[in-house]
Amino acid sequence: KDKATLYVNGILAFEEMRMENTLDRLGNLGPEQLEAMLRIFEDADGIEAGHYYRIVNARLKVVKTLRKLTTQDEKEKVLQKYVFDRLWLLDPAWERATAEAEMETAIQAVVKTKSDKDRKSVRDMRADIRYRRVSGAHVVVELKKASRKISKSDLEGQISKYMQLVEDQLSHHNAPAENIEGICIVGKLPHGWERPDVKRRESQSLVPLGIKILTYDELIRNAYSAYAKFIEAQVEVGELRALIREISEISESGKGSS
Repeated sequence: KDKATLYVNGILAFEEMRMENTLDRLGNLGPEQLEAMLRIFEDADGIEAGHYYRIVNARLKVVKTLRKLTTQDEKEKVLQKYVFDRLWLLDPAWERATAEAEMETAIQAVVKTKSDKDRKSVRDMRADIRYRRVSGAHVVVELKKASRKISKSDLEGQISKYMQLVEDQLSHHNAPAENIEGICIVGKLPHGWERPDVKRRESQSLVPLGIKILTYDELIRNAYSAYAKFIEAQVEVGELRALIREISEISESGKGSS
């Protein structure tokens, strides 16, 4: 496996060096050399796709590890540690989520200023809450304790307060108060959601509000499906990706040790 990693990194490094040399010559090409330009663009796409294939493969391995967790308490502990900084678990399009200290501080301040009774009640239900800025969206993610079963209306009311706080903060700074999303991750389905029709109706009613409710198991299942489908779709791949995939498959199968 170490050799396979070395081979793949070496291949990508040399491909990138070759691409840099080619791009240096791109500015000297004239309109009559369109075919040469197109070949350069195709090479660049191949290198980028090769890198992304490795990223997706690594993410799929992470999700497979999450699938091995057997109890909701284990899932809560792992998700609390990782989900806020790895929002690609929630949406493959959400790359490189970032926190903004001022918004984080404002949200945590609201949590702390609740009455002792309310604060204890909310604390008993929530494992953690964070704000993240990602892919043009302002996202509030609330992770609920695995043991608590909460109604859809309570979840909506709680996450809406934090979404409103984000909107107020944006307006205060004269920033566009749009693309604000709230995600509640719960250990158990809300009351009544055992019935598919109720779940479908109530989840659809949250869409216009920018709110989504996911169980731990749904999050893991959706992430696995998204990344596994990407890997499966790479049937017709470029030469570079095909080579990287072949090396990876050989190392995972334990073959090719010689």
